[in-house]
Amino acid sequence: MFAIVERTSTPVSVQGGPGVCVAMRLKPETEASPDRSRPRVLLAEDDYPWRATIVRLVEELGLTCVAVADGLAAAALLEDMSQPFDLAITDFRMPRGSGWRVVEAARTHRGAAFPVIMQTGESQYADVYRVAEELGVPIIAKADVQTLLAPAVREALDLDT
Repeated sequence: MFAIVERTSTPVSVQGGPGVCVAMRLKPETEASPDRSRPRVLLAEDDYPWRATIVRLVEELGLTCVAVADGLAAAALLEDMSQPFDLAITDFRMPRGSGWRVVEAARTHRGAAFPVIMQTGESQYADVYRVAEELGVPIIAKADVQTLLAPAVREALDLDT
């Protein structure tokens, strides 16, 4: 990997860690403005393999997905109004900033109608579902994401099937 990074003049982003597959992304020389021809989805998920799965599911719908590893990073992007987003998908429990932090940032900076979908492995806790319902946030158990996420995204963005 070092040889690839050393030989390119293009900026490189490397993500990974001990015992984890490494992902490299070559960045363009100049930052282009975001593609607004497709809806943009912000994803906050701390587990890399699960994050990659959700990115794939979202992109299969023809959407642009911007993925971050925690709720604090997602909240910062939602606070930055130069970053256009149409939907946020967040994990419930993450080491840095929970899904509730993402919901709060979305509601505060993007408005009460900004759609947020939460997915969680904490499906055994009824209070998580109760609070999500009070906030108008659809919640999907991680065991059901493969089948329920795409319909939830289509509904949230009012996309035709």
